[in-house]
Amino acid sequence: MANTTFQLRRSSVAGKVPNTSTLSIGELGLNITDQVLYSSNGSGIFEIGANLTNLTVGGIQANGSYGSSGQILTSNGTSTYWADASGSSYAAIRVYELFTASESQTQFTVTGGFTNNQIDVYYNGVHLSNTEFSGNGTVVTLTEGASNNALVEVVGYKDLNITELDGVLWVASGNGLSGGTITSTGTISVLANSGIIANTTGLYVNSAYIATLAANSSTYANSATFANSATFLSGNTVTTNSIALSISSLGINSNGIISNTFQVGTSAYFVSNGNVGIGTNTPSEKLEIAGNVTPASSNTYDLGTSSLRWRNIYTNDLNLNNGIGDYTIVEGEDDLFLYNNKKGKVYKFALVEVDPSEAPKKAN
Repeated sequence: MANTTFQLRRSSVAGKVPNTSTLSIGELGLNITDQVLYSSNGSGIFEIGANLTNLTVGGIQANGSYGSSGQILTSNGTSTYWADASGSSYAAIRVYELFTASESQTQFTVTGGFTNNQIDVYYNGVHLSNTEFSGNGTVVTLTEGASNNALVEVVGYKDLNITELDGVLWVASGNGLSGGTITSTGTISVLANSGIIANTTGLYVNSAYIATLAANSSTYANSATFANSATFLSGNTVTTNSIALSISSLGINSNGIISNTFQVGTSAYFVSNGNVGIGTNTPSEKLEIAGNVTPASSNTYDLGTSSLRWRNIYTNDLNLNNGIGDYTIVEGEDDLFLYNNKKGKVYKFALVEVDPSEAPKKAN
């Protein structure tokens, strides 16, 4: 018996589509080049099977759901799911958490939560199907209880909603801000709703001026409070339960050197050409104090040491009191006088004049 070959109406011309004149109702026509099959219902031509130009379906399910109003069909690379459109959720963060299960444990709470239909669950390294677990955005529930010490991994994504980033203003181009407005070029991020304002002159908190910024230096003005811990320059840390600096003008250069005038508490300190002044803003020596200097306790501390002595001591009257005696040496024009403060007596030193060449030289 001879073989019978059945062939459809066909064309090898790319893009050629039949019409109701060339195809009868129910008749088939094939474009071999486009790989598209057509038929007719008498009033129009429609496509059949694969490589369709248009497709009409009653509905699409993903992971057993038709989704919610306004959602779109998307994929995370391992599964297809319904998700909110980009108008309300514009970013996502990766979620990963590893659990060590207890005997018969079925529920595992994921820190920070996750987006439903955007997670995969692995049991001792084996990927679970969607019928073997469920999730509610916070808790993953296994269909069957786990064995003791079984490893349960949750991998997926969490959509970030705009409301979760409320109060954060990301400025992608601007070297200065005024109330959060870009003024030029550069990159900066500001917590706009936290009372922080940045512009080309400095940083402000609740309208209180904190700092001006310049290359290789920072100048702090008015007042600033550092609590618990503050770090300056390269790892130099000041740590205390409470340290408050009321700073009228403190300049710190790139080497960490303080210059100008600064105030701690009610005391003012001045730095000028390497000289430090306490109570004076024009120190002419390495240390100049406008006031009394006393030890913290009596008869306890030394001025100099046996190997490090002061060269000259400049004083008016010299008062001596070691707890036993109490004397004062007073200069006269030609004599030295010794007052015994305990006895109320006064003595004069018996001085003998000698040739200056016989005396040791004075210190410079």
